[in-house]
Amino acid sequence: MTEPVKPAQNTPAPNQTADKAPAAKGSTKAAAAKAPAKAPAAKPTAIKAAATKAAATKAPAAKAAADKAPAKAPVAKAGSPKAAADKGAKAAVKAEPIKAGKDSWARIATRNNGSRSISDLLNKAGLSGWNVQPEGVVALAPTGLCIDCERAVGELHTKECPSLDEPDANPRVIRDDTCIPIPMLGSFALMRENPDSEFGWDVLGHTKSEKPPVPIEVRAEMLTSIMKETKAKTGPAGPLWEGKGAFASIRLPEPVMVGGKDPVEIRLVLVNSLVPGRKSQVIISPVRTASQTTFPFGFGEPCPNVYDLSAADDKDTRTTETSDALNLLNTYTEWFTQAANELMGKKITDDEFTKLTNMLFPFPGDTAPKDKRERHNLVYVAMKALVYGKVDITAAIAGTWWAALQAVMIIAEHLDPAKRLENEQLDEQGRAVDVLFSSKHYVHDAFRMARKAVKGTK
Repeated sequence: MTEPVKPAQNTPAPNQTADKAPAAKGSTKAAAAKAPAKAPAAKPTAIKAAATKAAATKAPAAKAAADKAPAKAPVAKAGSPKAAADKGAKAAVKAEPIKAGKDSWARIATRNNGSRSISDLLNKAGLSGWNVQPEGVVALAPTGLCIDCERAVGELHTKECPSLDEPDANPRVIRDDTCIPIPMLGSFALMRENPDSEFGWDVLGHTKSEKPPVPIEVRAEMLTSIMKETKAKTGPAGPLWEGKGAFASIRLPEPVMVGGKDPVEIRLVLVNSLVPGRKSQVIISPVRTASQTTFPFGFGEPCPNVYDLSAADDKDTRTTETSDALNLLNTYTEWFTQAANELMGKKITDDEFTKLTNMLFPFPGDTAPKDKRERHNLVYVAMKALVYGKVDITAAIAGTWWAALQAVMIIAEHLDPAKRLENEQLDEQGRAVDVLFSSKHYVHDAFRMARKAVKGTK
């Protein structure tokens, strides 16, 4: 039976000396929180493996020496969530780090860094020359008679009827043999020529406008202008929503150093929608380098991270949008830097950790399906190890609300089970799109709790 994370009033608080990595106030304590010099850095998948093992076998009593805790640190009770977390953390610290290019934007990209220009980036990502056009739409109306031999439905075709020339043709007239095309005035299909498709075309959607959607090459002129202004470099780019849109990004040349030591890359992402119902947007998206985690949220009404673009292909409008996007990039970077430093400077208490974990990942109950109970155990082990710096990717920020927020994002982007495709491969791209555009509720709940904790100290 998986042991739940109990409410704060019933759950013993995580022991600071035994579980929590010491704050980085001196070289001696910082060294104690790290793995031996020859041990490779941590990887979230190792946390998953450790959690599975912890659930399958009874956890032995934790040894103080193994956790590098001070000699007087109390020993965790065998079989408790704390012991499982400690055991999982010790196993996880021997894994490799999350490699660059594994953030959610990079996972869905067909081209990542390395292009010299935006035009080069779009070409290498396969986004240029799509030439999406609106084409007239017709409805197929049944007449009751074959359009070739004029026999009624259910009767035999004449021997000379062209309908019989088709492979596996039905000798009798069926409904499809009687349909005639009727134009649907005012309705258009958004078509993209694609030689790899069955009929040589992709139908992306429908529209009531005769005007073609703005291609990404036109909107991406904005990125070229902002690159020149900020000395930015190209970032990931690729198609979205099964070809119904695309994205391209640039990244500022210098990262934000949270707390003076934790680098975060700031990206400006252009999302270009080709169909009605989805807006084209500019999104400011920070990416923490050590954990390859993104931040799909703004900082309240004063500083959103999203700017909607006009559907019209108007040069003056695009000039204004470029200016607005640059202002948003500068403003958001300032707000993000301030908020991230506040989160780094605020220690998370044991009660706050318990409340956060219980709210975001409540125990599903002893009678819940096995996969849900295993996920809960995995999440608890991961949260404990990540927040308290038991793995190298959070060791430098251990015990802070900044680490807690990273822990949640690591779970969302790298640990949360992805759906399986028909070929049994994990749909990591689908999980990435879900994180970026579907707004997983617990991610936003975690951010609100973190901001509330920081504001409470002012």
